[in-house]
Amino acid sequence: MPQAPRQTSLADKQLGQHSFGDDFQNPVTSNAPLGWIAIIDTGATCVHSGAVDGGLTIASDGVSEGVAIYRPLSVQLDAKYFEMECTFSVTDADDQDFQFGLSALTATTNPEDLWTTTATDVLSVGVLDGSAAISLYYDKNNGGLVTNATPISLVDATETTVRLVFNRSTSEVEVYVDDVFGVRANTAAQIPDDLPLAPFIGARTGGDAAHTATVKSFKYYIDHA
Repeated sequence: MPQAPRQTSLADKQLGQHSFGDDFQNPVTSNAPLGWIAIIDTGATCVHSGAVDGGLTIASDGVSEGVAIYRPLSVQLDAKYFEMECTFSVTDADDQDFQFGLSALTATTNPEDLWTTTATDVLSVGVLDGSAAISLYYDKNNGGLVTNATPISLVDATETTVRLVFNRSTSEVEVYVDDVFGVRANTAAQIPDDLPLAPFIGARTGGDAAHTATVKSFKYYIDHA
């Protein structure tokens, strides 16, 4: 029987904490993992990776096509502390998009609507077509998408864990790649903290078709205490 992704316990809620985690062990129905909503381009798919320990594979038979999956608008960065982590791999690091983070869901027509300037508010990390540099992206109220690149490049077909950390007391956002510090941003006025955002994962091919992304696990933790 399919098991729902891990949710916050009652004890966590009483402490002002909220957490979520998914290792994608359940079957994927109509390109959407259990508990997620999917945006699917024509020719793109999101399926179980087939691995015994779970995972998702996002693929497309065309260029500039992909998939985004997201959860409800449930995270607001007015909390004391927020941390999000994703373990994934891609087949061509500088010729496809892979993003995860938080989005205002301003539009949900195309997968990239969640992490491009189409979204009025976004905080995400990953790579974009044309560069393998793992980077931090953020925008508040359409003030202009800001990019802070880490000196770390994503390697083709290599499982990588990227962690996004937000500390409300310092208004700093940090990115870690396989537990190695990547970049820090402290432009508080541009961090989208004034509305609920939706956790998301997205992948999209670049100028060449048939690239894939595999998501091994995804989790986040937020502390309002």
